Amino acid sequence: MDVYDKLTILTDSAKYDVSCSSSGAERGNGGGSGGSSLGNAVSSGICHSFATDGRCISLLKVLMTNSCIYDCKYCVNRRSNDTRRAMFTPEELAELTINFYRRNYIEGLFLSSGIMRNPDYTTEQLIRVLELLRRKYHFGGYIHVKAIPGADPALISRLGLLADRMSVNIELPSQDSLHQLAPDKSKEAILRPMTAIRQGIRENSTDLVKYRHAPRFVPGGQSTQMIVGATPDSDLRILTLTEALYRKYELKRVYYSAYTPVAEHSLLVESERKHNPQVAAVPQRNRYVPAQAEGGAAVAVFGRGAGGADREGAKPMAAWISDAAYAYDGSFDGLLSCVFESYARKEDLVDLRSDADPQYTLFVTRWVETCPEKANRVYAAIGQKISPAAQELVRRGFLTCDPQKDLLIYRFLRLGFKHGRAVMDMLTENTVHRLRKAVRHLNTESHALMGFVRFSVYGETLVSVIEPRNRVLPLLAAHFCDRYRKESFMIYDKTHGQALIHRAEEAGAGKAEIVDVDELIMPEAGEQEQAYRRLWKQFYETVAIRERINPRAQMSHMPKRYWGQLTEMQGVREYRPDSPESKRLR
Repeated sequence: MDVYDKLTILTDSAKYDVSCSSSGAERGNGGGSGGSSLGNAVSSGICHSFATDGRCISLLKVLMTNSCIYDCKYCVNRRSNDTRRAMFTPEELAELTINFYRRNYIEGLFLSSGIMRNPDYTTEQLIRVLELLRRKYHFGGYIHVKAIPGADPALISRLGLLADRMSVNIELPSQDSLHQLAPDKSKEAILRPMTAIRQGIRENSTDLVKYRHAPRFVPGGQSTQMIVGATPDSDLRILTLTEALYRKYELKRVYYSAYTPVAEHSLLVESERKHNPQVAAVPQRNRYVPAQAEGGAAVAVFGRGAGGADREGAKPMAAWISDAAYAYDGSFDGLLSCVFESYARKEDLVDLRSDADPQYTLFVTRWVETCPEKANRVYAAIGQKISPAAQELVRRGFLTCDPQKDLLIYRFLRLGFKHGRAVMDMLTENTVHRLRKAVRHLNTESHALMGFVRFSVYGETLVSVIEPRNRVLPLLAAHFCDRYRKESFMIYDKTHGQALIHRAEEAGAGKAEIVDVDELIMPEAGEQEQAYRRLWKQFYETVAIRERINPRAQMSHMPKRYWGQLTEMQGVREYRPDSPESKRLR
């Protein structure tokens, strides 16, 4: 049996496990001889795709094997069920995880397993996979692994030192239900590893206080899952048990899995519960020569320049002129130079645009030369007279796709230099509201693209093409340069004609740069690249639960404008609200 068939079978067997979260652990790429050379972990978690049932796909969620010595009545993998069996070797699973991760398909691995031979043997196989990832591949990404009830505590401890999060499924809400539907399992066997994990986390916290570099034990904490709807247990019993689990075992989360009748048995109830998804150089035109002497307004707001220039010799102005229009070279320093000139000449701008803006204006436009020294004075004044948060807001505002961002930032700074720090809380003021809204859109898009970027491997280089609305490359740079510190990669922004290029540490300084690229012609994908694309698409199609298909939720979380860059969405039929299938789902 090849890896493609194994992936299909073992993904289908694992898809009913609710948890696919990659949150709870924060880890940068150490890059050193003892640290990771591939990957990091983000405490907030990142969704890399959304299945057709609306669920986030963050991890490669598979079983090690779906062969099992237990005969749980509700489980599709029970030993008495006539189903296709498969098993990954540790090497296959580790290699698949690494290659999916390099292409940014996943945040890491979610690994569970049926019970092979006995709990200890199964746990040893799980440890083997994690050791390959952490020690052979120096993988620093997120790993969630299931602890096997009945395994030796020493094996649980070894597993916890390799994983970010561990979980032990409580399975059913009561001892009676567990005895009837899973006679091979016991309450004590399930709770014992939960106790061991809790104790290990407590001891590790003490060790980290004494020894900063002590190995971390399950830094993301532990969780559990409960099947709801397979038995007649009341909501009160379920919530009471949940509260006790949080309190006693210090769980990070209790997941509820709505029972789906994948198996038939007389002891199983017919559930009535439903799933509730919740900047290039440009030609210059008529030049505007800046004032040689700095106006009093500029000196008052931005301080004196390095040469000590002041207002002496400048012609006094009684009031601000309110019909000025500036143009600049499209750079951030150029925009701040315009702000400086506005104060130096007491000209209140009615129009401000970069020379790359093709729109015409009825105002007489003056060209402002970029002056880094003046731009630095304006930027420093923003931090001193408004706040450092305002500096970040202005920097990010400049990266947004708002067609009037230049004038919006200028008006925001006029308000800020007048009202000071209070401007950040003036949420009902139209200028502040629009700028914050534009930045929020930028932040949302950049976070989404941390998961939606898809790399293709050409030789030793990773290449991705994206079409964002905002200039997101400066925000993506830190994340991907840390994640792929020892990889050479390029992310091409087709919308804005720019590329983020990072060269591997061994070949250079390991630093990234953003350069202008008019066009990028992608070569034909090689045989291995096409094979991994097929594997990823098969995983994506298999992991969704057919009984819970929800195209609306999928498109809400993963808008169609991203589909063109997503490997898994190539060739997918468009969802139409007026189609018979969508009407049935309403």
